[in-house]
Amino acid sequence: MDNGKNLEYIFWLDYWRNASRQLPKSGHFKCIVTRKNILIHTTDNDPTKALNLDISSILAYKLGYGGRNKQVDLILSDQKIYLGPVHPIDPHFIQNLNHNEALSLVKLIEAFRSNIDPGIDPNPYTRQLSAKNYLVGFKLPNIEWDMHISPWHYFKRYQDRFLELKITIRKIAIIIASAIIGTLIILALFSMLLALNVF
Repeated sequence: MDNGKNLEYIFWLDYWRNASRQLPKSGHFKCIVTRKNILIHTTDNDPTKALNLDISSILAYKLGYGGRNKQVDLILSDQKIYLGPVHPIDPHFIQNLNHNEALSLVKLIEAFRSNIDPGIDPNPYTRQLSAKNYLVGFKLPNIEWDMHISPWHYFKRYQDRFLELKITIRKIAIIIASAIIGTLIILALFSMLLALNVF
């Protein structure tokens, strides 16, 4: 490999913001990481929601928590920036799996700051498909995954295949919820019978 010198690594975000929360920024974002900088812009190219960071300006970085999912926390000399990567095969958080993307972004920044080969696939789709961190029931289209096409576009285009997974997950959730409720009812009845000295 070329140590990432001439490569662009793509990540997709559903938000970025600074610590003061004055900068907006939720929506659909393309995050392009090179050895020198991080460029973020919206899929509709709104310049007010763009961000351009020099990698050398990042003093520290770590995995953080942005609500229910992991985010990437970047500490600069004058502010903190938070990036919220989405799983490119699961942009609507059906499975809640953006953790590997956040970890990949942290590893990439660390490699560039240490001037070593990142060993990370630039294409988010092939990066996550090779990791196989999605349910087996996912019936994905057999296509060449273009890293410059947003996951929301793919989801909309192939929605029928992705929705099969959503239905499966809903069924599993109903079964688990029913089992929990049934167990609680049995325990409550048993406690009531014990209180009445039936046993």
